[in-house]
Amino acid sequence: MIALALVLLVGLVGAYAFLARSRVDLDAETGCPLAGPSAVTAILFDRTDPINDKQKLFLQNRLDALREQTQKYEEVDTYSLQDQGDSVVTPLLRLCDPGRGTDVSSLTGNPQLLHERWEKQFDAPLRNMLEAMEQGGGSKTSAIFEAIQSVSLQSFQSPKLKPDTPRKLIVISDLIQFTKTLDFYKNDLNYQNFGLSNEARRLHTNLDGVKVEVLFIPRAKADRINKLVNFWTNWLVDQGARKDGFQISWVEG
Repeated sequence: MIALALVLLVGLVGAYAFLARSRVDLDAETGCPLAGPSAVTAILFDRTDPINDKQKLFLQNRLDALREQTQKYEEVDTYSLQDQGDSVVTPLLRLCDPGRGTDVSSLTGNPQLLHERWEKQFDAPLRNMLEAMEQGGGSKTSAIFEAIQSVSLQSFQSPKLKPDTPRKLIVISDLIQFTKTLDFYKNDLNYQNFGLSNEARRLHTNLDGVKVEVLFIPRAKADRINKLVNFWTNWLVDQGARKDGFQISWVEG
């Protein structure tokens, strides 16, 4: 009996030590580790023009897939571009995936409780926010470059991030910049000339090591779409975006 009690005691002590080591201190508001997230995904939704029902369905499918693919303690920041102009675009929502309990044994934790927490604290708020962002339109400006600067400064250049933290930017947009200083409805979209301009220097940002995915809503005239896509591809790569992870997908509808 004494030997059995000692075995049980050693087991309990070991389990306690394991739990103590695996405990992660979290930010009360975002659920993100105070030591930094395991990865960061930022979503910039260009809401300066409305989208139709088929485009909504397409985007819902892609964003549903994103929610299912996030890893434990991955930070997801959502941004909405409307009529902010040069102003800083701040995150509408910033949350970390708490994990679904799939990595927790019923002997040392409660997987069902953790899954319910994932649904309540992460999945439902993120899903509701993404659905709300699909509404919009009627803005007088579309400052996409400036919005990407805002995202980079707040989501990817935070001192809390470790140098090797994976970073991803998802841009949902027609890519038609329209401001007082840069009008892509009329601009010749010559990237070489743009690169020599003061605007290029003003709009520069740091996307070093960031994986970029563009969900492109084709609203431009047919003869300008290829130039538009090539322009943005060149600019994003020049800001440091990873070439091996760069992707542009056309939004159906």
